[in-house]
Amino acid sequence: MQAKQYYHDQRREWAPKNLRLIVIAESPPADGHYLYDVEGNTRESLFMELLIQLFGVVPKSKKAGLRALQQWGVILLDATYTSLHGLKPAARNNAVKESIPTLIEELESIDDARDVPIVLIKKNVCDLLEAPLVAAGFKVANDGTMVAFPGSGQQANFRKTFSEILNEHVYAPEEKMISQALKDRLARK
Repeated sequence: MQAKQYYHDQRREWAPKNLRLIVIAESPPADGHYLYDVEGNTRESLFMELLIQLFGVVPKSKKAGLRALQQWGVILLDATYTSLHGLKPAARNNAVKESIPTLIEELESIDDARDVPIVLIKKNVCDLLEAPLVAAGFKVANDGTMVAFPGSGQQANFRKTFSEILNEHVYAPEEKMISQALKDRLARK
């Protein structure tokens, strides 16, 4: 596992000019196959599944896939950049909870982050981050729906829920892009 700056530097190279979607996963993988590593394999589970969902194909090279994500306006963040490999669920959850202020700070530093849908991936990320991000004014598109991480046999679950969220919050007309949780929060003001 690398230092946080390593991951930010790789992501910065592929940051979209016109942001359209933010995806937040738990943490970079322990095996070093980070989504933004151009030397990585196009068959890395999250990379491959995102490209299948967004474009219907897996590109011939990692660089081509990253360029497509960049041009389409997708950015991936991680809840934490601390290695969670081998930790028990309670410890993983604590690490994600502790990272919330830093994640919100990171989101606030991204132009237009409050104006685009955010999709949370992995059960603990969905459970722990949705309410704080909505409270901070971000458009979390999950609306309580858990999007499974597309590994360990969860690819079909990922495809189904991610596709539903894309159809509802990304491809939908502008008035449908505000999540129900955000509508409820705005109604209370």
